[in-house]
Amino acid sequence: MRRTSLVDVRLAPNKGDRVQIMPIGDIHYGARTCDEDMLLNTIAECVRRKIYVVGMGDMLEISIVGSVGGPFGQLYTPEKQMEKMIEILQPLADAGLLLGIHDGNHENRISKMTSINVTGFMCKMLGVPYLGHSAFHLWKVGKQSYTAHSTHGSSGARLPYSKVKAALDVFRYVEAEMVLYGHLHGLDHLTQMYYRVNKTRKMAEECARHAILTGSFLNYKDSYAERMNLPPVQTGTAIISLWGDKHKIHVSV
Repeated sequence: MRRTSLVDVRLAPNKGDRVQIMPIGDIHYGARTCDEDMLLNTIAECVRRKIYVVGMGDMLEISIVGSVGGPFGQLYTPEKQMEKMIEILQPLADAGLLLGIHDGNHENRISKMTSINVTGFMCKMLGVPYLGHSAFHLWKVGKQSYTAHSTHGSSGARLPYSKVKAALDVFRYVEAEMVLYGHLHGLDHLTQMYYRVNKTRKMAEECARHAILTGSFLNYKDSYAERMNLPPVQTGTAIISLWGDKHKIHVSV
């Protein structure tokens, strides 16, 4: 399936003149430590409150022969994981709230072995953009336009400050107001100030850009992270609020 490099979309406010977007990923659906109740409650809340969602990859666990932990530590087969995830995400897609889904390294286990693109298939079934590993977004809200770059990520960072640095490093080669970064299972946000030239107003102006670690749905007890002596992290998701009458970004984690 051909991936979408730019999601150019006008978003409908859900809270006054504001739009809310929730990046949801690193669910690892099918893993024994996946908090399925939290996931279902989060999706239901997004549908109820009309919150837009970007799927950040590693939506499925997909443990196969040769994977860390092997194929027998998961609750469902990869095929069942895919079927259930489509079922879970269908209400978002039906409501026009699912802005696309990224590949994750766990889904890519199938691609490497068989060439079958699991994420692309899910996107086709749901009728939403397939985002590949990374994509740009142009979100139009009222009179305002916002730019973002989302990626599943690939860093091996393990400490909170090094995880945020991995997201900040994307700004070295990407020009966007927001970077949404998955993979690391961290839930964090850092605002970085910088100066740019406003060509229209012919002046230098101070601007903000936001590095967002998009969280996970994996509990710590008996997890891979615990076995590797990695520190526990806060589970859940971030919520990005964008205003339509003024250019304002607010991130809650």
